Amino acid sequence: MSGIRSGQMRRILAVLVSVVIFTMFAGPAYSGNAVIKLIRGTSNAATCPLELFNARGDKPQAKNDMKALIYKLSNRIMRIGKRALVGVYEVATFLFPIPAHYEPVMDDPEFFIGVNRSCGLDINI
Repeated sequence: MSGIRSGQMRRILAVLVSVVIFTMFAGPAYSGNAVIKLIRGTSNAATCPLELFNARGDKPQAKNDMKALIYKLSNRIMRIGKRALVGVYEVATFLFPIPAHYEPVMDDPEFFIGVNRSCGLDINI
């Protein structure tokens, strides 16, 4: 009985390593994965205080300046709380595909700091 020659062993090892590498980075085409959910949750929990300085979602200024200020401040504080709670929820449940296929709970925006999934973080506040 002859053993496997070193050339054959190298080819088999190369194929196995290639398969492992490709499956590590391959994910379902329709969804995210647990790592993206963990990053999204951590990002949302860490960047929630920045919502205080974000004017997105504010209505045009009303005639009464004090009324507009109270509205804007309370709206921004609510968004801080929402982003913090969603971030903590996503970090706590990142191993489970809830909602289905690891879809984001918050999608307005999904990340406070823009993320381009093809090449990493794209900071555009």
